[in-house]
Amino acid sequence: MDTFLDADVFNGPLLDVKYVVSMRKVLEFVCQVLINCENQINKYDDPGCGTILATVARSLKEATKDHQLLDVSPCLLLYNVGVELGELSEAKFASGLSLFLIKLSDSLVSQGCLTFHNFVSSLDSSVEYLSDLGWRDSMFVEGILPYVATLSELSTDAFSKSMVSKNV
Repeated sequence: MDTFLDADVFNGPLLDVKYVVSMRKVLEFVCQVLINCENQINKYDDPGCGTILATVARSLKEATKDHQLLDVSPCLLLYNVGVELGELSEAKFASGLSLFLIKLSDSLVSQGCLTFHNFVSSLDSSVEYLSDLGWRDSMFVEGILPYVATLSELSTDAFSKSMVSKNV
């Protein structure tokens, strides 16, 4: 990942200062879980799935170790993780996940700013794109689809509640 955090590679909205610490903690946690669970993930899916995800997590962890996340667009991270996945493996899950992350990144850039609603809208757009392409990997069907459906529901509920509170 020589250009993993090269800001010239990809542009996008930056994180608000108040979210940088949380983003770093979430990123570190997710990377460590993927690294720690490599062997367990390999047991449940394609034999190399856990290894590929752990390899990407190690690269991401190394790339962000001394870098200020405030200066890095989350779109850049998503895009480069997608590219890294695509370069590491030709497995169906890696190809689909790679396309998903790149499409998500592209959609977030076009949203212009990072909000929960825009993130969920971008996830929906990415899911629709991959569904249209016919990706039906278990990671997509059993993981990404239910996750995005739940976030969409939460986003709709939050929007409805905010509208009710404004009318009261």
